[in-house]
Amino acid sequence: MKSFWPSKPEARTPETFRYFAQMAAVSRNGFEEAFACFRNHLGQTTNFSYLLNLLNDGVLAADHPSEILAVLNASIPQDVPFLYGGLGPLLATIQDADPALLNHPQFIRLNVLSQQHEN
Repeated sequence: MKSFWPSKPEARTPETFRYFAQMAAVSRNGFEEAFACFRNHLGQTTNFSYLLNLLNDGVLAADHPSEILAVLNASIPQDVPFLYGGLGPLLATIQDADPALLNHPQFIRLNVLSQQHEN
């Protein structure tokens, strides 16, 4: 990744952020390595519903709660216009896997967004 991905600011777009988050999510058994590779290439995108769909079985969130929280936090903007219902269950899985994350600022921010936009 470091040897071929351009480091130019114009390469950092919402589309590339979305694709890197999705690649990490589909890596399953290689998630730790994918997250380490893509973590610095994540950012906000308004099109994150497929990411939530990829993560909706909760397996990665249960196995890697802090990393999935970081992916979600990086991907979902504060001014999100809508959520389709996939965030709340993921946050519940993250909370069950690591209750200490309940007080983490990223968890609190996403939980507020979920409560505001998923009800």
